[in-house]
Amino acid sequence: GRGYNVIIKLFNNFTLIVFIRSKEEALKIVDYVTNSGVRLVKTRDEVRTLQPKPPYSTDDLLVEASNKLKLPAVTVMKLAQELFESGFITYHRTDSTHVSGVGVEVAKEYTTKKGISNDFRPRSWGGVGTHECIRPTKPIDVDELSNYLINEPYMRLTYNHLRLYDLIFRRFIASQLSEAEVKFSTYVASINTLEKVIEVPVSVLRYGFLKVYNNLIMLPSLEGVNEVVLKPKEVKIVRGSEVKLLTISDVVRLMKDRGIGRPSTYAKAIDNNVRHGYLIVSKRKLCLIPTKLGVEVYDILSKHLPDITSEVMTREIEGLLDAVRSNLLSRDEALTLLIGDVVGIRLRRDILLSNVQEDLITT
Repeated sequence: GRGYNVIIKLFNNFTLIVFIRSKEEALKIVDYVTNSGVRLVKTRDEVRTLQPKPPYSTDDLLVEASNKLKLPAVTVMKLAQELFESGFITYHRTDSTHVSGVGVEVAKEYTTKKGISNDFRPRSWGGVGTHECIRPTKPIDVDELSNYLINEPYMRLTYNHLRLYDLIFRRFIASQLSEAEVKFSTYVASINTLEKVIEVPVSVLRYGFLKVYNNLIMLPSLEGVNEVVLKPKEVKIVRGSEVKLLTISDVVRLMKDRGIGRPSTYAKAIDNNVRHGYLIVSKRKLCLIPTKLGVEVYDILSKHLPDITSEVMTREIEGLLDAVRSNLLSRDEALTLLIGDVVGIRLRRDILLSNVQEDLITT
């Protein structure tokens, strides 16, 4: 349902969000927090061993670049294409996280050069596929790449190219480093009668891969603190909902999980929907918002052509393509299997047109 989010900024890098249904209650929360603060009571400490993530596949890159760099998926793919064509990263359309022997050597050379070879832990991350992971082709980080480009003026790479390269480079090097050990503290945050459990990292006991790839929002000021009342730096109310809009990264993840599309088509599928006016993308959070046209088109297609617009149909066609690529089916055999569906689509298209015309006449 609709309501209001009370956004409470406790530290420069940590925000507490409380959803309240009525504006009156939300204003009371704002007044209480402004005057009395937020009480934190520790319930436990825990030391965890964190493992590095594998290098990027296309879907992971789209998800993380969308979240961190706030770039549309189609822009990420364009930047990656240009980095690939410039020879700085490997092929960027891949569903593999595998690291070749050459890739391992790139990481080894970089860690040796930077004096962190004690943390070097070579990993192949899965079996060999058509392509390997998305990784740098040279043992140079973004600072070294920037200096290199000063002497290569014909290479027109932008700030966003460098941001994306930095993301790819750090994730890859981290995948070849040792695990980290981090201390987490769990607190109950009390705001008048409301309570919310939060878990925060307070100290790093062993950095490992965090030396190059640290996504944690550290709160060292809470280390050793059992109970405290924090006055917020800022409190504000915004309209909100219990049901969150899907972001670009959410949709890419859903497409992969449901077997819809391929690494080469995730960004294009979203871009096509935006270009045709079925979706708009919010500027700040990159949420995907269906338009009136998009809802109407979906309603008509799902009502009159449910089979051919289903996820099942998409997966079946992609399965046929995979079978042809793997030589399990010939091209002609795959086309034969599709003929029946194509004929059915044409028949149902004619029925759809007549039904839509009838709907328009009756309305």
